[in-house]
Amino acid sequence: MVDKIIKTEKLPAKKLATKLLCQGIENEFTQYLKTLEFEREKVKYSDGLDYAFRRVLPNRHDLVDVQFDKYHNPSFVINFGSVPSEGIIDGYDRVIPPENVVCSMLVINGRLVRKWFRWFGVSKIKCNIYGVDKVVTDEINLAIRQFQKVENWFNTRKTCFSLKIFKNEHNESGSRKRYMIEQGTWPPEGWEDDEFNN
Repeated sequence: MVDKIIKTEKLPAKKLATKLLCQGIENEFTQYLKTLEFEREKVKYSDGLDYAFRRVLPNRHDLVDVQFDKYHNPSFVINFGSVPSEGIIDGYDRVIPPENVVCSMLVINGRLVRKWFRWFGVSKIKCNIYGVDKVVTDEINLAIRQFQKVENWFNTRKTCFSLKIFKNEHNESGSRKRYMIEQGTWPPEGWEDDEFNN
């Protein structure tokens, strides 16, 4: 667990809280996931505020994606899912190897929330009362403690109140391709069938 996140510069409260949350994910949360054999991956689709992790097991890859608020508010959510070791066939009917799959491509994926389906984060009121350092440190510690529910889902597929599980039918094998054929828009401009197979 995190003892205390040290602030290094004077910033407006919202920016400081967001920066400290990012540092907590970058350092403490990343270190915690390393103890569970997750490795951090480069994120191609981010503006620098998202963090992706992967654990490679013999029969599957476990994925974790920490997604920050797109407006740079001091809040984040933890997305997760598993990929079979043979990969997936995506909505466009392409075979995607497991190392190229991200959470958003899965038919079944989940989200760890703080409570009442709220994202993890800090409020201005709490920061004013307790101080931004303490509030951010407490929130990172909460995310680390709550992650055990995700770890349990990876191994048992059991859900609980803090886990929201999604079934993304548009990600089912060939579903987008079939829809586009029906609409007369297949193939998309610049389409290459073997993008992931080279």
